[in-house]
Amino acid sequence: DTKELLQKTVTLDTKELLQTVRFTPAQLQGKGVIIVDAVAIGSSAELKGIKPGQRLVAVSDPVQGTEVLWSIEENSSIRFLMDAVRLSRSPTTVIVVEDPDPTKPAPTVFRPNTAQAQPQADGDRVAQSVRRRIAAREEMLDAVGKRNDVPFLLGLAAGLVLPSVVIFGALFASGYQFQ
Repeated sequence: DTKELLQKTVTLDTKELLQTVRFTPAQLQGKGVIIVDAVAIGSSAELKGIKPGQRLVAVSDPVQGTEVLWSIEENSSIRFLMDAVRLSRSPTTVIVVEDPDPTKPAPTVFRPNTAQAQPQADGDRVAQSVRRRIAAREEMLDAVGKRNDVPFLLGLAAGLVLPSVVIFGALFASGYQFQ
């Protein structure tokens, strides 16, 4: 199959992948794809055959490791992809790339406004931001777990039960006969 001949599976150190390979969104035949935008010269990614212009086909699962691959579907989010790689538990990441088909037009690359662009080197800053949000959530969940809800539940029960008791007490005191 020609498609399999164009595909290449490469295992890279996760940190090195983040530092030496830059991905970017692009349009290929009307479909949103993620392509390799740049590769550091002399990096192991370059030595293993990763080149600008290759389309990202799959990446290893950040939780289950290199045994399970996520297929990069049409219009996949590059931000989600990079966050998954940054937060990966595995020291290595497997990527599957596909060489461009010379018989088809090249992908149209989206260049973000330079004021909005976040270089790949900002990966540590983004990872720190994600870790801070996770820590804040865990802190909030710990606080909620330590909270004593008994007074709230007693107040709620009193609000629901007490009016009925008062009404039945008034009915009984007035001599009302239940039949």
